[in-house]
Amino acid sequence: MIYVIETTTATKKEAKFLSQLLIAKKLVACAQTQKIESAYIWKGQMKEKKEYLLRFKSTKEHIKTIQKLLAQHHSYEVCELIAYKAGYTSEEYGEWIEQSVN
Repeated sequence: MIYVIETTTATKKEAKFLSQLLIAKKLVACAQTQKIESAYIWKGQMKEKKEYLLRFKSTKEHIKTIQKLLAQHHSYEVCELIAYKAGYTSEEYGEWIEQSVN
């Protein structure tokens, strides 16, 4: 089963580093980076910030390892990690992801 995994970073440099790290370790097949604007509550205060959204494609068995690596290398005190099953992928794309991470 293919999973989409998301996190955010403060800088493009950090986004690139984390993407390259996870790809090099064959934990994710690919990474996409998108500049976003976020609004959230942090320590009781409303915050607005420009961030980078990272979206990875992988399999369920790698999620815990990805979480550990992100926690070790991420600059945020609380690192976002959201993972969800891809509702559908083409057979070829799903096979490519599985081959890339195994």
